[in-house]
Amino acid sequence: MKRFLIPLVVIVGVLAGGCIVQFSSIYEDATDNTHFVGLARNLTNGDVVSASVEVRMYDSSGNLVATEFASPCTRTLQDHASSPIEAIIPPGVTVDEAETVVRPITVGTKAVPDLDFENIAIGEDGTTTHLTGDITNNDDINYYAVRVCAAIFDDHGDVVRVGRDYTTPSTIDNGDSGEFDIAIADMPSDADQYQLWVDAVTRSPSDVTAPVVLGPSNLSDILENTGLLSPTANAIGTVGFLTPANAYDDDSDEATGDPDDSHVYSVYGIDLPSGANVEGIEVRLDWFLSATSGSNSMDVELSWDGGTTWTDAMTDDVESTAQHTTILGGSSEDWGHSWDESDLSDANLRVRVTCDAASGNTCELDWIPIKVYYTP
Repeated sequence: MKRFLIPLVVIVGVLAGGCIVQFSSIYEDATDNTHFVGLARNLTNGDVVSASVEVRMYDSSGNLVATEFASPCTRTLQDHASSPIEAIIPPGVTVDEAETVVRPITVGTKAVPDLDFENIAIGEDGTTTHLTGDITNNDDINYYAVRVCAAIFDDHGDVVRVGRDYTTPSTIDNGDSGEFDIAIADMPSDADQYQLWVDAVTRSPSDVTAPVVLGPSNLSDILENTGLLSPTANAIGTVGFLTPANAYDDDSDEATGDPDDSHVYSVYGIDLPSGANVEGIEVRLDWFLSATSGSNSMDVELSWDGGTTWTDAMTDDVESTAQHTTILGGSSEDWGHSWDESDLSDANLRVRVTCDAASGNTCELDWIPIKVYYTP
């Protein structure tokens, strides 16, 4: 993995005050693509939307050898704020100098939504690092096309990697949450900090909002996690759900529970490093109701001894006939129990879900995975 710097001529944009793009680092990936990564900075006196950046690449003789168009990761750049940017050049192009040109953009003032970052964690999958977390919509309106962007900084403060991911689901209604998973290939050994941006669009009127920004924060402060793990076994609680194995996977098949029915899921295959400290547990519910008359909710409890003892229940009381995702627990939530590795074994861990629907309604459960946060 090569990382090198190229002399850059930064051209200020056409607006009063201007916008600039500064690429901190350039590196080649495993397929020999060249990545220019850095930050776009807004030096105007207002918020700007939909900036288009042209990156011109020159060889040692001053000949133009490649042109790449890139946009800041967030669609709005607030006054004197920044956003990650990345330009990718295919193999076979040798670049000795580059310049950037910022194309005309719209100036205005954008509202900042009430979106919160939660459960930020980091994990590895081979040579790929995953920066994961949840976005919760605390606003009184709905957002769609919700995207999370990341910049990774080295110990000198230079941007060394940029990544992005749309949340799942990409539409987050009032009170709901969405997950993101930003994959960073070949994280540099001198990676030191991260910064996150969340970008969103309103439903009506259709408009891009101003981004919500988290950090910079230390990478060493992020918890590691198991990722979402699905159950592979189930048992009846009181009166069990119909087709309970349908909740093993994130698909279009559901397990169905009548009012007061409960079902127990297990064998999640949790494998923590020896000596790891459990910091928090989250359970994800993908579910909906057949009807919303009366009072309806779904409860989740955890057991660490095979179902003999249970935690207090956590409840999702969002009433919807459309499937939605709810995260119960989180990176610092222990559910009232001090967990060790043996508590999370397939023999001991149990997840019990109960349908608290009104008479005549049913709970339709599509998926009930679990995620464990820990420090090694």
